[in-house]
Amino acid sequence: MTVIIVTFRWVMSTYEGLADAIARIITPAGSSRAALVRGLVDFLTYRALRLSGRLSPQMTKEELIATLHQLILGGHSFNRSITRKEGPEP
Repeated sequence: MTVIIVTFRWVMSTYEGLADAIARIITPAGSSRAALVRGLVDFLTYRALRLSGRLSPQMTKEELIATLHQLILGGHSFNRSITRKEGPEP
């Protein structure tokens, strides 16, 4: 029987590598938008939108995708309306 011990450090390292790879795929080399894209795919951004922004998981996903879509296409219009869910904090 093989026992696999997964540490938090290993999980975070793996996630960071994945987020870096996503940013490299989405943005051209040397792009000034690379850091912004990298920040948007970070788990802390998702958490902040969920907790501080009080967005549902579905709304959080939609808003992140819409924002990344604008960045990828080079648009600068972020005049989207975000409607918070009502009720107790998540």
